Amino acid sequence: MQNLAFLRYWQLSTTIAILTATSNLIAEDLKPVLVKSIHINGLSRTDESVVLRELLYQEGEATTQKDIAESIQRLKNLQLFASVTHDISTTKSTKYQSEIESSLTLEERWTTIPILKFSSGGGVSQMTIGAYDINLFGRYLEGGLQLEKLGNSRSAVVWYRNPRLFNNRLHFSIDLWDINRIRTHYQNQGSSLDIERGFLEHTRKAKIKFEKEWQPNFKSSMEVELSDLEYSKQYLEKKVLSATEDTEIPPNNKRSLFNLELKYGRLNYDSYKVQGNLLTLNLSEISDRIRNKSQGQKSQLEFKNFTPMLADSILAFQGTIGKTTSTESVDLFYAGGLNKIRGYTDDRFRGSHFWLTNSEIRMPSYSSSNLVLQHILFYDTTYLGNNFNKFTAASGASIGTGFRVIAPKIYRLVARLDIAHPLIGKDHLPISFGVQQFF
Repeated sequence: MQNLAFLRYWQLSTTIAILTATSNLIAEDLKPVLVKSIHINGLSRTDESVVLRELLYQEGEATTQKDIAESIQRLKNLQLFASVTHDISTTKSTKYQSEIESSLTLEERWTTIPILKFSSGGGVSQMTIGAYDINLFGRYLEGGLQLEKLGNSRSAVVWYRNPRLFNNRLHFSIDLWDINRIRTHYQNQGSSLDIERGFLEHTRKAKIKFEKEWQPNFKSSMEVELSDLEYSKQYLEKKVLSATEDTEIPPNNKRSLFNLELKYGRLNYDSYKVQGNLLTLNLSEISDRIRNKSQGQKSQLEFKNFTPMLADSILAFQGTIGKTTSTESVDLFYAGGLNKIRGYTDDRFRGSHFWLTNSEIRMPSYSSSNLVLQHILFYDTTYLGNNFNKFTAASGASIGTGFRVIAPKIYRLVARLDIAHPLIGKDHLPISFGVQQFF
């Protein structure tokens, strides 16, 4: 009995000690301090107002350690800086309040990124050039232009982003597109690459989006898109033309789309590393502007998780499920090539119902302030079909390894090389590459 009483006393005292220590830490985080001054060092291109706007404290006002920590993470999440260092010096301390000096040292990234891509196949060449910058005029504004030549056709995309409209946490964006995309539809069932039809999809569209951050871990957005779609059989490969000689192409269409998006969670960045969870729900209403009637709805739920592991490794996961009631080709879900699953032909799978998972282990073998070499192990799997009756039957799956060359001081500059082995089907396109992480 004495041993049992002692054990209960020990458990109770340990619990009280833990709770006391935890409450002391919380109280310390919430204890107010007076900010006597703020010093910002290291800026050469970025305007100081961009930094001050992210801070939850100002000179001459009281703040807490919690708000200071959140302010530093906000600066990192801008992704304008390769490193953010914060030093606090206490100039005066009393029983009730301390006076501090806040010193921020920032290392700016190179944010003007060129776009250059060239590919050729089936007698048709494709070249893309352009550039974009996420820190125009040093004001944290993004603008970009992309020009593309596909055979004898030309495409262009121009966009503008203001993530802090009216100096609030309101994100505004506008995009103008005039693009051409070759679509090849394959038989989803079976392992062979049987072609059903092919066509050139010419899209002209304009879209405007507003996104509001209500809380650090909750955002909502609304988007309106107007588009004109035209279809032809120009620039198709000979094998696609011969296989689809007697097939029809989709009818031309003018349409509008209204999209509502909700985000819960947050991804936190620190140089090239990322951690956190993000759940995103997209709901869209699609309308035919010629017939003035609904073409259907489209919904998609996506979850991302990035978990730090030993030695700066990261376990990355992405899971998505979606459905559309529209029968238009442009509204279907596609996977294959550079889109969603590695190791398969471009647009190999399509459907009105889909799910997808991507898993990666990202392991750095070399890391410095200027260069990071990262090794990857990955597993991709997806289902696309006309319903969820075969929900558990994957359409495609692949495993593989990859390599990344990361320049932490240049915004989103990641040279990616992946080698995939398809586990389903007879596709044999093992190598894929790009200039960003796959997800």
